[in-house]
Amino acid sequence: MKKDLNISKRAFWDTDISKLDKEAHKVFIIRRVFEQGKWDDIINTIVYYGDDTVINALLSAEYLPENALHLASVIFKIKKDNFKCYTNKPYRPSLKKL
Repeated sequence: MKKDLNISKRAFWDTDISKLDKEAHKVFIIRRVFEQGKWDDIINTIVYYGDDTVINALLSAEYLPENALHLASVIFKIKKDNFKCYTNKPYRPSLKKL
């Protein structure tokens, strides 16, 4: 039996999280937590769903903000170019020469 998913409402400001089915909406929940959740929310989501489920949800995302992409890359030790959202990006910021 899975422990309850304990996450704050911060990432779900526009959604009633109590109405989400934690299995049917797991991809949405995982991505939203990485996009807008607190550190504790991210850890609790990984513990609840497990590494493989979280990794698959993030790798297949069409879009992730830069901070979420970088965080997922560091946490799971996955190169950014393995993420679908990174390879689909029409624009990648580059370092400006000083």
